[in-house]
Amino acid sequence: MEFNHIDLLDQRTLEQLERFTLMPMVVFNEHKLLYSNIFYQDAIKEENIDDLFNNLYYDIDHLNLSPRQEVRVKNSFGETFYFDIQLKHVIYEKKPALFAILLDITDRKSYIKKVDQFQKLRELIVEISDSILNITDIDSFYSLVMKTTLKALEKSTLGTILILEGDYFYTAASVGYSMDVSTFKLPLQQSFIYQATDGKMDRIIKVDEATKLPNYIPVTTEYGEEVYIHSTLSAPIFLQGVLYGLINVDSLRPYAFNDDDVKSIEFISKSIEIAITNRLLYEEKSFLSRFDRITNLYNRHFFDEHCDVIIKKAQRYNETFHLVMIDIDNLKLVNDQYSHLVGDEIITLVASLIRMSIRESDIFARYGGDEFVGLLFNATCHQLIEKFELLNQDLMKTPVEYQGSLVYTSISYGIATFNDDSNTIYELIRVADDRMYEYKNRQKVQSI
Repeated sequence: MEFNHIDLLDQRTLEQLERFTLMPMVVFNEHKLLYSNIFYQDAIKEENIDDLFNNLYYDIDHLNLSPRQEVRVKNSFGETFYFDIQLKHVIYEKKPALFAILLDITDRKSYIKKVDQFQKLRELIVEISDSILNITDIDSFYSLVMKTTLKALEKSTLGTILILEGDYFYTAASVGYSMDVSTFKLPLQQSFIYQATDGKMDRIIKVDEATKLPNYIPVTTEYGEEVYIHSTLSAPIFLQGVLYGLINVDSLRPYAFNDDDVKSIEFISKSIEIAITNRLLYEEKSFLSRFDRITNLYNRHFFDEHCDVIIKKAQRYNETFHLVMIDIDNLKLVNDQYSHLVGDEIITLVASLIRMSIRESDIFARYGGDEFVGLLFNATCHQLIEKFELLNQDLMKTPVEYQGSLVYTSISYGIATFNDDSNTIYELIRVADDRMYEYKNRQKVQSI
């Protein structure tokens, strides 16, 4: 008997059909479920299926009935099942009804959903990766990551990225929360991920019902509402094996997240780790292209490139500035007698005092091993001399201690003025360098 040719159904016909098919079958009208076989009950994991009838009936577009449709049925345990359903108008027990044979496509739907979710995740991670070097503000990057994560996890409502500083987590980005969360400060050991992992922080934690946790309090959303978080996923972020922070996604529904969501946020957190690592490496490379690693002053390469801009601007607007060469006295003797580590500490000390004594508009660079060069604006030669003499006095007050010995140092300096001494950077450096050695020789004579 072919299904498409059935017009009249009775119990005998249904019994004959059951011999030829192991698929779920049902007969129903607008008011109630008239018949179902054991395979339908098995498919939806329910013995009492009368309450599920309306759920099935109203999911069918009965006003525009097509012979084949996709329907979903949810059982009393909250599980959802999908069926590819073949429908036909029939007469059952002398009354109009619908007869349906159902093909369980729940696993197929789940697989397709996982593939779609994975593809969506990949696209979002590509978005994160593409933006990592284009966003100059790291806070903007964190915000993008948080928004991207919430897109990937559809059941999430709110989220935060917390960065660990010392023994506290601080909010780096949030979505859905009020601005008050920006001042949030959470002790490391009070975080539930710390407590759930006995301090190891080595895995993702899923909270299905937060009401069971201690200190359960409402939170305020960006709309000013007080709500309660029921479900949470919290994933640690590690950089080079060291805990860097957490990414949390929250839902206002209990049991909102499943194992697939855990895998998704694991994928996201690992991608964030890679992206942030690349970002920090980029920032370090960018920093090192302009700054000296030991002193954090500009390096010689950046200084040489920037000088052309300064010279052209000064020529165009008839401006003046001073170029200063500074040399640390007797640094070679310090390296030989006490070690290069002490020498580096002295270089760092001198650089720190230079930074504190100059204006923000001034440009100072480490020019060589023990030499510094600077372009100083809006000051007279006399004022600069006073400045560097005071710097020498400060150096005498702050010796470097090494194995019980106090190591003192001083600087020699020379000043050249743009236009007065030369209008080229190389000639200014030569003049300032000559004056620096003249100063050094005078200091040697005075110390004899």
